[in-house]
Formats: sequence, C-alpha cells, structure tokens
Amino acid sequence: MSIQHGDNDGQAGTALAAGRVIAVRGAVIDVDFTGQTLPAVDTVMFVSVAARQALVEVQAHLSDAVVRALALQAATGTAHGKPHQLDTVIGAHANAIGRAGGIMGRMNIGLCIALVGSAWLAACATASYETVFRAEEVELFRARQQASIVCATAAACDDAWTRTRTYVAGHSATRIVQADDAVIQTAFPHAFGFVYLAASKDADGEGGAAIRLKAMCRGMYDSDGNAGLLYLTCAKSVISVEAGFRAWLEKRSD
Repeated sequence: MSIQHGDNDGQAGTALAAGRVIAVRGAVIDVDFTGQTLPAVDTVMFVSVAARQALVEVQAHLSDAVVRALALQAATGTAHGKPHQLDTVIGAHANAIGRAGGIMGRMNIGLCIALVGSAWLAACATASYETVFRAEEVELFRARQQASIVCATAAACDDAWTRTRTYVAGHSATRIVQADDAVIQTAFPHAFGFVYLAASKDADGEGGAAIRLKAMCRGMYDSDGNAGLLYLTCAKSVISVEAGFRAWLEKRSD
C-alpha cells in the first residue's frame, strides 16, 4: 500500500511511505509504518489501491510505528495486511485536500466523492453527518435500556453483582480499579477509541436492587458534547457492550 501526501490541487504528491493496514473499524483505519517515518497528525494522504486512490486523514499516533487514520469513505470488506477498497462517503470539507485538519469536526458538511480514472470529482451530498449522529444516539439510547437489571432478593442481587463484575472485566479495555458493594469501575484508557466501564448497584431497602452498566469510550465526544474524533467507532463498541449486558446475565442465571 503506497501512502502519498496530497497537494492542495487535489493531485497525489510525493510518495511518503509504504504502510500496512492492520485494523479496520468502519471509517477508522490503523496503518503500520514500522521502520519508517510516521506521517504527521492531520496529514491528508492518498492511499493507492491497485489503479485507484482513496483519501484518508491521519488522526493520531498510536505508537512509534502505527497511525490511526480516518477515511473519507467507510472501509468495507478489508482483510488485515492487504490493500483496501473504500466506498460510501461519510463527509468532509469540500476543499479538504492537503493538510485539512479535523475532518471529524466538520462532518456537518456533506461531500460526495466519485473516482473516475485517477481524478477525484467532488459534489454536494444530501445526507449529512448530523443525520448519522442522531441515528447513532437513538441506538445508544436503546442499548442503554438493555444495560440494567432488577433483582428481588439479596441472594439474587449478590449473584448478579458477581456476574456483573465478570462481564465488566471481560468487556473493558482496561482493568478494574474499584469494586465494592455499590460500584465497579475500570480505569480510564490511555489511548483513544477504547471502551471502559462503570457499574452501579442501587439497593431498594427491601433486599432488592437495580444494577446498571455504563459503557464509555475515550474520544467519543468532544468537550462540548458533540461527536468526537472516534465517535462512530466508539458508538458501535458502546452499543455492543451495553445491549448485550442484560441477556448475558440472564443467560447465566438460568
């Protein structure tokens, strides 16, 4: 996979490095540049795929060898270690070629990109990222409704709380740092895009309790509460963890 800088006229620039795709999650792509100079954060790059090219923006350095990039299109059907094909556009600034910077922060501006030969053509898209954001927020709300259970007796609640700790330990990217009769909490992750969890047990005073799980993901929201750098990646992970909580506990109580 050849990585090139993008010039401001929209044409591919000088070859920068040869990277290897090691992970793909929606529009987020991790690329290994072992033994080479990492492209700077916010650098927009062309990724050569056979005779075609795709456009991605470097969002973060995960290590001395790996970068996380955001594709202007969702990556689908990608095998690790192989060139990838990009299709559905999810949005970008209409002039974001070169050092664009913060594409995710401008996702309310839609953009259709079509590839004809080696040329990129841009046009307005009807769907905006705000629509995607609202849809994901609805799914997150629904998942949160599945992330709680009610137990009626002290024995049942103790058993459910023990199993909750097992679920938390198995689904958080970080270790448990607090666990008592009322709270289970895992550590805040050092890297972006990873899920960490908190569970609470609220007793009703009659032996029963309500147990709730909350999944969080670093980079999901910015300081203003808007979609963050890794919103889509985080949302999918949070939905998966929260939506599966109740069913997982009930299955193991049978």
